[in-house]
Parts: sequence; C-alpha cells; structure tokens
Amino acid sequence: MPKIQSSKHGFRKLEFRISNLFRISIFEFRISKGFTLIELMVVTSIIVLLTALALPNYRAGSQRLALQRSAHQLAQDLRRAEELALSSQQFGGEVPKGYGIYFNRNQSNQYILFADLGDGDRQYTDSSEKVETITLEGKVVISALSPEFASALTVVFVPPDPSVYFNPDAAVVLITLLAQETEIIQVNKAGLIAVE
Repeated sequence: MPKIQSSKHGFRKLEFRISNLFRISIFEFRISKGFTLIELMVVTSIIVLLTALALPNYRAGSQRLALQRSAHQLAQDLRRAEELALSSQQFGGEVPKGYGIYFNRNQSNQYILFADLGDGDRQYTDSSEKVETITLEGKVVISALSPEFASALTVVFVPPDPSVYFNPDAAVVLITLLAQETEIIQVNKAGLIAVE
C-alpha cells in the first residue's frame, strides 16, 4: 500500500515499498493555476518604478547625444570644406577660390557650406555659392560665436595649403552649441579643428 506524505513546500511524496530492500518514491508537484493578486501587483509596481526611474534619464541622454552628434557633424563639415578646398573641386562649372562654412546667429539652428566663387572675397555673398544648408539636430542651437559680439561668422579654407581665413578676423574661432549642456568647436589659423 502506498504511503502519502505532504510537504510544507507544496508537493506530495508517494512512497511504495516493494520489499525491505527496495523503495520507490514518486513526487507529485502542485500545479499552479495562475498568479495571485498580490504577485501581479508586486510585478506591476516594480515595472512602473523602473519605468519612472529610466524615462527622465532617457530623455536627458537623448538630448546629450543629439548635442554630441551635432558638434561632431559640424567638425566633420568643417573638415569637408577643408578637403574640398584642397582638392579644388569644381562647383557650378568653375573651380572656387575656396570652400567655407557660414554661421549666422539669426539662423541659430543651421549653417551653410559654401563655395567662394567670383572675386574670392572669402565671404558667403549669396545663395549661388551655397553647396548645402545643414540643420542642427533637435533642440541644438548655435549659442555663441567667437570673436565675441559677432552676429555672423565665416570660416574659409583657401587652396593650396589650405590657408584658413575668418571673417571677422581672429586667431582662434569658437563655435558654441547649446542644448542643456554645451559643446565648443574650436578652429585655429593652422586649420586644426577640435571638439571640446
């Protein structure tokens, strides 16, 4: 005759004795038919708590990444203007005197890559010189240009070296991008471009 024992862990043990030497034990586990209300509430509250903690950090992190991507995109576009000037690539059927980037504080969410055509005045004069307008990502804006009090800034690379010219003239140009934090792009007369 089988002997049935209940356990405090929720299963039953059936024990059969064939003889004094042989014993067979069979465990029967309790089958759960669902979750209790308390278990569901605990799991739901943990998920809500983790979501509440992660969501603000996600938004701040995405804005920080947008600022970093925009800063590196601007540095890359400055290098692209330098490379275009070095290669003397044609634009509009003629070889420009140089390539550059034009910044305007009134249009703080974009800048213009341009080809210096015509007299080689090392300035962006009109839309016929425009190669591309680049818009900054998200809420990122150009918050400051150096030299200070400049409402517009032009960085031009002129071949064959390429020589670097700033308008207004300065030894170093700083372009500050702002979202919730700031990134500074620095360009000097030797053509060194750095993101700080």
